[in-house]
Amino acid sequence: SRIQNPTGKQSLLFIGTSAGLYFLDIDSFLHDGVRKVNRLTSISNALPSTYINAVAYNTDKDVLYVATDGGLSVIPNIREHIVSNNYSSSVKCTNCTNYTSRAGISSTLCLDVFLNEATVIIGTSDGLTVTKDFANFVYYTKKQDGVSSNTGILNNHMCNKIVRKNASELTVLHTIGLTEKISISI
Repeated sequence: SRIQNPTGKQSLLFIGTSAGLYFLDIDSFLHDGVRKVNRLTSISNALPSTYINAVAYNTDKDVLYVATDGGLSVIPNIREHIVSNNYSSSVKCTNCTNYTSRAGISSTLCLDVFLNEATVIIGTSDGLTVTKDFANFVYYTKKQDGVSSNTGILNNHMCNKIVRKNASELTVLHTIGLTEKISISI
């Protein structure tokens, strides 16, 4: 998982593990001596899988993206729900949406999620899925017969990690140790 420095809008650190989703209140940890990591039990149970590979948090929109072995979950108003429930681990997953290969993602196995303003880039076992609205998708996959017209080409399927190089270029780290630079319109 990526670690972000907390801002005035966010003093929560979200942690994805093989046992579900957790959060840490950084302010309480640093200033009040509260050394508690809270498991978000209800939210973890609502995910497509409790095995979490990556999390990304949009602080401006208060939306958490959770990449799991079973798909991608989009959890709106996560901070608002945690704060309004007095930092309880029993926060419910209201208005959560799970995306799988049947809902537009190139594969159910989501390995990474990367945010660039309004664009969400999902690294999967079948390549990259890029979307702004979760209604329209662009796929970057290994070239095969019958590739759809909105598909970019990668040299390998499995996208384990996405690293931003500059405004329009990403580096994709593949399972077998290969790296690949791709340019996408984001």
